[in-house]
Amino acid sequence: MASIADLKALIPSARPAPAVDWEKLEKQLGIRLPADYKELMSEYTSLLIGENLGLSIANPGYTDPNTAAQGKIAVLEGLLPGEDEEMEILNDHGDTVGERQFLYYPKPGGLFPWGSTNYGDILLWETVGDTPEAWPVWVVNGALVWQHPGGVVDFLVKALNGTLSCPLLPGGGVPDTHVIELGPGE
Repeated sequence: MASIADLKALIPSARPAPAVDWEKLEKQLGIRLPADYKELMSEYTSLLIGENLGLSIANPGYTDPNTAAQGKIAVLEGLLPGEDEEMEILNDHGDTVGERQFLYYPKPGGLFPWGSTNYGDILLWETVGDTPEAWPVWVVNGALVWQHPGGVVDFLVKALNGTLSCPLLPGGGVPDTHVIELGPGE
């Protein structure tokens, strides 16, 4: 599993990250967030990775913790199929290997968004398991889903070093190495 040090070797941070009141944010969200995500957002501002992919990760330090939950719910309602609809699960080669329904945040075990791409893909955690560190990463595009067994930092390191193989993302999820750190309102 890749670490924040591995990511920093690939994309050095050029700007200071905003302070995040993790306790307040997690209280408002009603969930504890994975440690690797907190490390990521403590090291970087909001990120835009790859001009060809446009993978965006917004730093929660730039948003009001009091409205964070409503923002996540709005993303899910606007971009994912209904909870009563099954989604096709794809393997690394793009073959359908099953179908299932997912719950959405704020329901226990529901999908919770942490990023998106310019192509309408949503990057989420399925909030299941004993700890947030055990949450799998899912990429969803319409009714198609693909799972990455590692965390956010592992996903990003594999994407940036060319070893990610996500059939839903352009180029398999391997972006060009162009990274932009964004501040508030950028």
